Amino acid sequence: MSEPIPVLQVVVSTQAGGGPQHVLAVALGLRARGWRPIVAGPADGALFARFREAGVETLIVRTDRLSPLTLVRLVRAIRGHGVRLVHSHGKGAGLHGRLAARLTGVPAVHTLHGIHYERYPAPARAAYLALERRLSAWTRAREIHAVNRAGKVTNTGLQPLGAFDAPTGLVTTEVKVKSHDGAMVPLSIIHRADVKLDGTNPALLYGYGSYGFSEDPNYQAMRLAWLERGGVYAVANVRGSSVYGYDWYKAGYKTTKPNTWKDFIACAEYLIAQNYTTSARLGILGGSAGGILVGRAMTERPDLFAAVVPLVGVLDAIRAETTANGVPNIPEFGTVTKEDEFRALLAMSSYHNVKDATAYPAVMLIHGVNDVRVDYWHSSKMAARLLAASSSSKPILLNLDYEAGHGIGSTKQQRQRQVADYYAFLFWQTGHAEFQRH
Repeated sequence: MSEPIPVLQVVVSTQAGGGPQHVLAVALGLRARGWRPIVAGPADGALFARFREAGVETLIVRTDRLSPLTLVRLVRAIRGHGVRLVHSHGKGAGLHGRLAARLTGVPAVHTLHGIHYERYPAPARAAYLALERRLSAWTRAREIHAVNRAGKVTNTGLQPLGAFDAPTGLVTTEVKVKSHDGAMVPLSIIHRADVKLDGTNPALLYGYGSYGFSEDPNYQAMRLAWLERGGVYAVANVRGSSVYGYDWYKAGYKTTKPNTWKDFIACAEYLIAQNYTTSARLGILGGSAGGILVGRAMTERPDLFAAVVPLVGVLDAIRAETTANGVPNIPEFGTVTKEDEFRALLAMSSYHNVKDATAYPAVMLIHGVNDVRVDYWHSSKMAARLLAASSSSKPILLNLDYEAGHGIGSTKQQRQRQVADYYAFLFWQTGHAEFQRH
């Protein structure tokens, strides 16, 4: 049998969501699936854990701040264990992993979240994918399966299903929608099996489309509150995601950002054309950078939607650069100090594209006042602008939580209350009988 392929996993221990807990979770997950732990010697430096299974060896390293000593330890781990691939997780680990890989001449992969073994070069990719699958769906919670070399699939039981994790009577349709320039945009449509395609259904279209984040099938039990009442839930993988790779991401980036909301508009038009819903019953939802998506879809096609929910949304792209988190986002969206990028920011700024005396749909702007990623004034000034400009008499609501931020640290109760708020708002504005005033 050939020697296992060593892969170094780099995690920054000070990174929120990617610290010691993440390293421990990776280690314990491998151990629970039968991977053999190998005790690291004192020369391993930063080596935290080491696991081996047929065809693959995973070495997990945690680092703190970047320093010459950190690099020395990473290089020592790479050379000492014959590492053939470096995989860094999260924002902070990217620089660590890439520098160490460059110093040793080893290929490097960096992901912001998730594992993404499919991005590994061969043969490491084949070895990892042959060992493990995390299976998730729009209508069933994630389960972890192991696949042996003979192709036998076994549910590891590491992710047991809860009482509401496998509902029956739901269906998913996967389609590709032609956008304004002929690009085919993946659209996932989820609803009850007994829903009739007669245009009477309330529908919610969700998207994001930034940083290369793709909308993989994922299950949320809270989504049942929408689906069980006959709602159609659709998810668009617009450009700016990386569902088709790097080129798809770059096609919704800076000067090409208009493709992001034009793809979204095309998906909305598809739902109407196929009689899932009508414009009077269609709501849209997007959070954080997804605020650009829904905000610009609304300002470009206000006639197309009944209701819009920007959640902690980026809505003033021109002023965003002046905030604490503005400069780190220049590589993604651009800077006002360069003419071409200023024009791109102006195009993607919902606030600056609101037009007076225009019939805008109903809007609920949701924000945590303590948000340090996207300052809450994005939502407050957008609410004021829409109130002054809209001629439709539809409600413009500003929903502020003084005990919340960007949502990452929100409690379970806060998250549930927030979802209940915007579902109730969307059902109200899309005409669901149970949510009308009597």
